[in-house]
Amino acid sequence: MDTSVHSLKYVRLIILAFCVGMALNLLPGWLILPVVAGGLLLLIIKCGVPSVLAALTLFGHAFYALIKKDLGLATTYCFIGLALTILLIFLINRRPASIFYNSRFLPDYLIWCGCIYLIMGLGYYLGPKTGYSLYLIQFFLVYASYCILTGLLTVRSGVSVADMVLPSLLLWSCSFPLMGYSLLRLPSHLSSAYLGLRGVEGFATLGQGRLSGLMLTMIILFWVSAPNKKKFLPEVILGVAISAPLLWYSLSRQALASTFITVILIIMMVVFRRDLVKQYYQKVVIFILAVIIFFGVISWAADSIETTRMSESGLLGGKTGGSRYEIWIRSLQYIEAKPLIGYGLGSFTTFRLGHAGGGLPDWPHNWFIEAWLEHGLPGLILFLLGAIMLLRPLFAKSGMQITSWAILGVYWFIVIQLSGDIARNSLIFFFITVVALTRGDSPSTSPLEEPGKDAIYQKD
Repeated sequence: MDTSVHSLKYVRLIILAFCVGMALNLLPGWLILPVVAGGLLLLIIKCGVPSVLAALTLFGHAFYALIKKDLGLATTYCFIGLALTILLIFLINRRPASIFYNSRFLPDYLIWCGCIYLIMGLGYYLGPKTGYSLYLIQFFLVYASYCILTGLLTVRSGVSVADMVLPSLLLWSCSFPLMGYSLLRLPSHLSSAYLGLRGVEGFATLGQGRLSGLMLTMIILFWVSAPNKKKFLPEVILGVAISAPLLWYSLSRQALASTFITVILIIMMVVFRRDLVKQYYQKVVIFILAVIIFFGVISWAADSIETTRMSESGLLGGKTGGSRYEIWIRSLQYIEAKPLIGYGLGSFTTFRLGHAGGGLPDWPHNWFIEAWLEHGLPGLILFLLGAIMLLRPLFAKSGMQITSWAILGVYWFIVIQLSGDIARNSLIFFFITVVALTRGDSPSTSPLEEPGKDAIYQKD
């Protein structure tokens, strides 16, 4: 079944109208959930369940928040319900897997997943067993499992990034009625010039701030890959309009840096084409590392100013979290004492209590450092293997299906190098799953590979 954007016809216009209505906050509050639910149902009928579930996984944050606000249903229960739905789909679905599905790698991937669950479980058992560590293991078991199951369904069904555009726009438009603000009047509702949307009710920096960058990256990737750019101009304009302002006013350095680096990667692949990127990949890597270091230095220099201002505003309760540079150095000092076995899941909270005496001031704010600190060398190796699976297509001749997912995965990969913690960043497991199990030689082409080709949305 062709599930591409250009085949949706009137459904596409209806969804775009819904999105504009919510972005301008024109709909009464009681109508938002029925409108979104109706739109998702239309998309399920036209596109199928997998593409909608993939969009819910990536951009359902505001939608889940509205469900909690209006219906009192916790997001965790939504994750559990969707995970059970996906399991049911696997049980009753008898359709053959997509041509993009790499079933030969499935056993190796499942072994890796099993080791991740094992090491997280051992980390909790051997760790300090604080209330927060219990929360982390519970959150990981629910959220990571949901992300992995959705990733399996996504790749087995052959869902592309383009298939997610309409449901993603619909879901992300919920951000504005959740805040109660119109897109056009957003600047007038900022907490202050230096806090932006931080502290605004209905906006979560860790949620909408980072996901707005992912949305903007997805729209740009979709735009440069679209065979008919004029036809999809409404989606692109709407996507930029509802994501760029939230990204900018979130004042999230990790989101801004991740978006910048990922967009640069897309531009380089368009301008220099895949063959040249592969030929000069070392220079590409050096450039990306230089940008990361640049933003790291800026972050380090600006962190004390920002946290002081937030402390003065009362948002941090008079406590600062410490700069990332300080956190990484302190974390590495703890790792030196127990590099092989680590300290256990959530152990940074016990170090945090001793911050005044030289302890760890906050989460490690780095995927690898946290894995090493809590789970020792085995944890570091496992998470390095996950990174290799995610980044592999960028350094090999790969089809667009796997490359586009890998590019979006790069965005979240950069995010998790600047934020904490592992459990709450479980979205990375969705990207690892999709990329690891998508055939690298997928029979698809796009302008990113061969300029002038327009078969990106064609499915056999």
